[in-house]
Amino acid sequence: MKIFKFLAVMSVTLITTMFISSVSAETKEQAVERFDKACGSDIKQYCSKVQPGDGRISACLYAYTPQLTDNCYAVTDRVGIILEKVFDGIELFYAACSTDLQKYCSDKQPGTGEPLACLREKLAEISPGCVAALPDNR
Repeated sequence: MKIFKFLAVMSVTLITTMFISSVSAETKEQAVERFDKACGSDIKQYCSKVQPGDGRISACLYAYTPQLTDNCYAVTDRVGIILEKVFDGIELFYAACSTDLQKYCSDKQPGTGEPLACLREKLAEISPGCVAALPDNR
């Protein structure tokens, strides 16, 4: 269960990072402003109980894709593509690192960054596949 929580938190963090970094011509603030303007009513309607941060709003909106306004859909369409890539990456990460997480880092609290930090501290001990699957430092 801890690994599932860890992977869920990691996925929303990656989604947010990838969404913001995919906006090349805009500043982060401009991208967030554009997102808020296009999706404000959708956020209020579908995601008002979701705590903002770490991509949770984007993930919530993605769950409501068929119901979104046209403006919000246009902005979040990129998020859907990014989510697919993230979930593919999570599958690969889990396949490569689940044994190492259980063996070396099972006492670390998911959602705190501790499990990834633990794996990075144990680079000499963890499997080569897990080393290759570790997300880059950002």
